[in-house]
Amino acid sequence: MDNHSKIEQLRAQQASPEFADVHFTRRMRDVLVRRDLETTYLTCFVRDDGASPVYALTVDEMESLLELLKPMRDDVERYDKVAVDALERELERVLFAERTRGSAPAPKSNAELLDLLVQQISRVFSSPSLLQIGDQMLAPSGETVTVVEEFGIHQFRCKDGRFHNDRGERVDFLLGYSVRLPDGTTAVARPCNLTYLDGHQSHLQLVDGGDDE
Repeated sequence: MDNHSKIEQLRAQQASPEFADVHFTRRMRDVLVRRDLETTYLTCFVRDDGASPVYALTVDEMESLLELLKPMRDDVERYDKVAVDALERELERVLFAERTRGSAPAPKSNAELLDLLVQQISRVFSSPSLLQIGDQMLAPSGETVTVVEEFGIHQFRCKDGRFHNDRGERVDFLLGYSVRLPDGTTAVARPCNLTYLDGHQSHLQLVDGGDDE
């Protein structure tokens, strides 16, 4: 009964990010006991999970134990090396989970990175003037255009574009809105080039050194 209450108390402590469950093989536990490391790493018993007793360790304790295992591999009996390797993999797995908790994987491609940048820029531009799909605006030519795609990085065709598409057409990219023109074609417009039908400016143009970009 007393042991049960201690385990429950430990589990309550593990609700804190300080502690994480680590599975040890019985052989590895015996290796640590023989090396007088039981009081350092095996003090917080959680449960007996079949062939893998589970102990709670802090991140610092896991990092310390992982460093200890590297030279230990060359200093144990051959049949203990498997246990050392298994614990090393387990510690790396748990440490990775603890270090990355609450975070998202970093972008792995330019496309993912662009999506992330657009999200960040969109948050900066989030204001009552952020246009929505279907909004009708005035282009610099005086024509009424309709927003068909939200604020983001859009591809458009142009004769001096820095890139080309699968059809061999020169294209480039612009941070703005995709709009439909009166003739039914689409174009990409800078936010600062779109005004409301009453003539009020929708976005301000960022300038560098006083010259419009």
